[in-house]
Amino acid sequence: MTMSITCILIFGQMLSAIYSSPDNQPDTSALIQNEELVYDVSWAHIKIANLHLRIVSHIDNTHSRIVQATIESGTDTHLIDVHMIAYSEIDSSGNSIRSYSYEEKDDQWETMLYEYQPQNFRIIASSGVQDDTVQHPKHSHTPDTIKVSQFPVQDGISLIYFLRAFVRSTGALTMPTASMGKVGVTDIYPGREKTSIEINSCKQSIRVVKLSGKLRLEGISGLKGDFTGWFSDDEASVPIAAKMKVLIGNIRIELTQWNRSKWQPPLVK
Repeated sequence: MTMSITCILIFGQMLSAIYSSPDNQPDTSALIQNEELVYDVSWAHIKIANLHLRIVSHIDNTHSRIVQATIESGTDTHLIDVHMIAYSEIDSSGNSIRSYSYEEKDDQWETMLYEYQPQNFRIIASSGVQDDTVQHPKHSHTPDTIKVSQFPVQDGISLIYFLRAFVRSTGALTMPTASMGKVGVTDIYPGREKTSIEINSCKQSIRVVKLSGKLRLEGISGLKGDFTGWFSDDEASVPIAAKMKVLIGNIRIELTQWNRSKWQPPLVK
């Protein structure tokens, strides 16, 4: 991700009050190591990208986790051209504590590292360019510093797992969120509707919990605005599908493959 951080100084005291509400306590027990989820990203029934999510490991035998997202645009369309690998380290409450990413552009990889410093109420963002995802950057830019009025802060990847942790809560929430070089906020609306949904990779309807919100920042490929997500109505809270807005219009993200110990989508009887 090519990133230059901008400032957010809102929702500080309000956010801490929201977090203390008993309706908004996170549940990260569903986030188990080695889980792998694969999604098709489509626009107007045209597959435009593939999204692969993986919980890589736990950190030093703690409840913190490293999660990985790989995004590859489809070979049969030129609507979106993206090749990205992003990592986020998230704590036991589903909050991002560090994130880094690689995005391929012009046969090189642009890198970005977010280092959160809640004790100083700031984020340090360092960017660079390198030939692959292993070597050190061959040149780096001067780190950007942003003062943030409230922690925790989510990033584009940790937000997915954060929503899983809060899908069974009932209250509203507003979270500072860093994505694509900007810091804005994500609104999560109150109320969770239990319903069902159909996807191509499953022969029967799946029981889900519907969650809605709004991204008040611009992410990859112009991702922003209202979004809806459907999560499995069970203890795993696996993301089954989502609808979002990008530059080319509305996109749908749908689960196609999964590898999670003893888990299958909960079916409507």
